[in-house]
Amino acid sequence: MTAQRLTERALNALTPGTTLWDYEVRGLGARRRGEDGRVFFVFKYRSPVERDSTGRGRQRYLTIGPWGRGDWGIDDARKAATAHRDALRLGRDPAAERDHRKAMPTVAELCDAYLEPIPVGHVAR
Repeated sequence: MTAQRLTERALNALTPGTTLWDYEVRGLGARRRGEDGRVFFVFKYRSPVERDSTGRGRQRYLTIGPWGRGDWGIDDARKAATAHRDALRLGRDPAAERDHRKAMPTVAELCDAYLEPIPVGHVAR
């Protein structure tokens, strides 16, 4: 895994399916997807929570976001990766936290679940 500085020129030169790793922030990479050709920032790390069969932290990849106009910039991705790295130092798994947030019900879902058993036309006091 060779690393170099992520620059606009380097990201534009990425070929589909390849990942370029940043040497400034460990674990930060940029990957060009083959389907649509867009470049996405990724964060690669070992989970402090989940273990693999050898007892080491399970290797995880977390997509930070797309690169481009109106999307994530290189400096934004570095800041996000640094925040994820800080969370790892505290023993938190960024992907597990994201999955937990996604699994939480929305306010609309909570309202539907609360109001579902109330018959139509019933006035609450």
